[in-house]
Amino acid sequence: MDGTMTTQELADLFGYNLRRIQQLTKEGIIVQQSRNCYVLSDVVKGLVKLNLDLSDTIRQKNEQITALETEKPKAENPESDFDSLVAELCAKEFKDYTKGDLEKMKHLVDIRDRNMRYQERQGQLVRADEVADAAAEVAGRVRDRLYQMVFKLTPALAATINENEVETALSDEIESILKDLSA
Repeated sequence: MDGTMTTQELADLFGYNLRRIQQLTKEGIIVQQSRNCYVLSDVVKGLVKLNLDLSDTIRQKNEQITALETEKPKAENPESDFDSLVAELCAKEFKDYTKGDLEKMKHLVDIRDRNMRYQERQGQLVRADEVADAAAEVAGRVRDRLYQMVFKLTPALAATINENEVETALSDEIESILKDLSA
């Protein structure tokens, strides 16, 4: 082999189809020596440069995405802006809304949404379904422990007639359950 390859040989070597080799040639990424003839070292250099350029582009895009995700929303107080605009719009008849009013509302809704996503990422907001799941779990644990208390204390209290002993035993067990649940 003299270091030159045909279009088909390049396609086979790099796992591309013929159209992709032609496209890379047209874009100037790989250079033909002559019709259907490529110098392998030039092709490799072109493909390496393409991969480096793509890697740089991907890295830059990832940095931009990360910056946008961690950037704090710029609005000082979107809630008061939003609420004042809602009050202003509610005072108008719908037919009197201008395009500018609707654009302001959309902009403020976007700011509010962005602010809420930021607060959620920072751990300042919790999704309602997560709160409901946690509350259901706690309620289930309380129910289970109260049922356990009945079975635990019944034998000891059955032999006791003293009201103070029953009250003390129940209070102690309830405190123990609450302490365990709060940990």
